[in-house]
Amino acid sequence: MSSSSNRPFLRLDGDLFFNHQIGGKTFRIQVTHSCLGDVFGSDGSMSGDGQALNANLWRIVEVAAQKAMTGADSPIKVLRRDFNTV
Repeated sequence: MSSSSNRPFLRLDGDLFFNHQIGGKTFRIQVTHSCLGDVFGSDGSMSGDGQALNANLWRIVEVAAQKAMTGADSPIKVLRRDFNTV
């Protein structure tokens, strides 16, 4: 686990994993490497990924919460295609 600001995260094969509580239940959220780079502009480094996560946390959690409310289980994977990018 690494820490970016106050949010601990695990980095595995370029994806970031962190825990977040949604609706009173804790879920593990996985943000893919391509999402971090293509959507949030990370340079692929650990610090760049952490900055991208922190700067866009509310957007990431919003997508994860929608998936959780429709029955997704941990880890909830947040993908590039979850965001309207051109």
